[in-house]
Amino acid sequence: MNTIQKGPVALLAIGILSFATAGCDRQVSAEQTQAAVVDAQVKGAEKIAKAARDANESTMDAQQKADKANERLTRESAEATRKVRIVQADADYQVAIEKCGAFSGDQRSVCKKQAEADVATAKSDAKSEERAVNPNP
Repeated sequence: MNTIQKGPVALLAIGILSFATAGCDRQVSAEQTQAAVVDAQVKGAEKIAKAARDANESTMDAQQKADKANERLTRESAEATRKVRIVQADADYQVAIEKCGAFSGDQRSVCKKQAEADVATAKSDAKSEERAVNPNP
């Protein structure tokens, strides 16, 4: 291009840039600013409310899972305790029967009956305690 043709192109470019940047310096009216602020506040409040609802749902879900885990822990702990108490009762019974061997006649019979009553009571108590903790096994 020659120098003469560059002049109108340059002027056109300067004019377009001037027109495009002219809007950057203009002030927004107070009403427009206030409307934009209110819009931003409403959108912010909506986002906060949604985040709070999501957080609440997550917390409730976690609490329900924790409650179920605690129920399971309580149930399994009560069952394990019952099993240990029954094994303990059986072991105590075996020791008592062996001690009864030192007796003879009616004393031996009374000793064995007492050992049988003790083991039955211990097992019954263990089962009752488990039911108290876990009424729906």
